[in-house]
Amino acid sequence: MNQENIPTLPMSLNDLQALRAILQSYLALLPRKVPPSRKRDEEMALARRLYLRMTGIPAQALEVRLNLTAAEIQALGKAIAGFCAFVRQKVPASSEWEETLESLERLRQHLLAMLK
Repeated sequence: MNQENIPTLPMSLNDLQALRAILQSYLALLPRKVPPSRKRDEEMALARRLYLRMTGIPAQALEVRLNLTAAEIQALGKAIAGFCAFVRQKVPASSEWEETLESLERLRQHLLAMLK
């Protein structure tokens, strides 16, 4: 993927809010689950920048299109995978939750396909 071919992720405001919450959870959980290292600090800084970019999108936006670098796609994919694993471990199973998690997994797969 070259600089001229930066992937764009179109989404609804609801999707944007969900991804913000997932990144926020990831940022809170990562320091507790991963030992301190330069790599962890870099991952957190990248996720934080992405989160801040997302919070800068106005709530009244008619259309949300987020340009993502390869590193941001990978960070978002990790955050989604971590969120899904956490929910499956901590929240009692239900068809509604499973449907939501499957939808998030499809989004993660879509993100990873953007890297090809």
